[in-house]
Amino acid sequence: NKNDLLTELLSRDEDFTVEEINAKKMANQKGAFFLGMDRMNPQFDRERNFVRRATKRDDLDLIRNFVRTSADEITQEAQQYGRLDVANDLCFPVLVRLLDFYFGVPAPSEAKMRAWLRALFYDLFLNFTNNEAKHQKAVDASLARKEWILDLIKDRKQELKDGKTLDDNILNRLILLQQEPGNKWFDDDALQRNIGGLLTGILETTNKATILVLDELFNRPNVLTGAIETAQNRDMKKMYGYVSEALRFNPAQPGVIRYSETEQTIKGKGDKVYRIPARTTVFALTAAAMFDPAAFPEPKTFNPERDSVYMN
Repeated sequence: NKNDLLTELLSRDEDFTVEEINAKKMANQKGAFFLGMDRMNPQFDRERNFVRRATKRDDLDLIRNFVRTSADEITQEAQQYGRLDVANDLCFPVLVRLLDFYFGVPAPSEAKMRAWLRALFYDLFLNFTNNEAKHQKAVDASLARKEWILDLIKDRKQELKDGKTLDDNILNRLILLQQEPGNKWFDDDALQRNIGGLLTGILETTNKATILVLDELFNRPNVLTGAIETAQNRDMKKMYGYVSEALRFNPAQPGVIRYSETEQTIKGKGDKVYRIPARTTVFALTAAAMFDPAAFPEPKTFNPERDSVYMN
């Protein structure tokens, strides 16, 4: 839980790996996905780099503007009621719309998409006891989503054959990349595996983080005032500080899990050497590391203008 030890551990991704933690469940659910692989796996670079080609630097502004406009519409509509269920009536609807707008995967219905992604996410990251019923629910959700995405791909390719121009989104960009010489290896199954993997991590994580940030700010009225002013000024850099500090005090997760196949030693910036035995599961407690005064001076003070490196 010391910041320098975690920084070293997480940078040594060939010694402390993730495949043993996530790969099997991901593969059982929907097939292999690069976020469940390690860098030493050649499939990791091949598929990750291909998917990255479908993104553009100005996509961030595109996403921000879409989310802001969608959120404004919902909050304006809620004014007449004087209250708003942020999780169910703001975050989830905006995020499901984003899956269509940016990723190119419209939902058969908002409820169906939410159910699929919750089942998948729970099994991957919260099913610590390997509950078989929860896992089977995720497998069933994955199969249903796979059929849905494959049908979308089929329809989009038919549109291309008919001479139509596809909308600009991630799924369609990947379809167009498939058509380029030398890319036959990235078939429709690879496409649905990778687009599906991208979708899985969006709803639950973003929704939870948003709620925790607001909860922390509401408990700090003086801080909240500054955060509201920053939001109104659309100062993204400063708002990042408010969000990061709020999640430091109210973390979305305590840490990340890694695996050490062989014996390792780690020492960070200190003189003490820590030995980690072979075949050991390691809990890297990022939440604790962000309260290490060596990296976060006066850690109990809420300071949105830190230059520390956050681990949220």
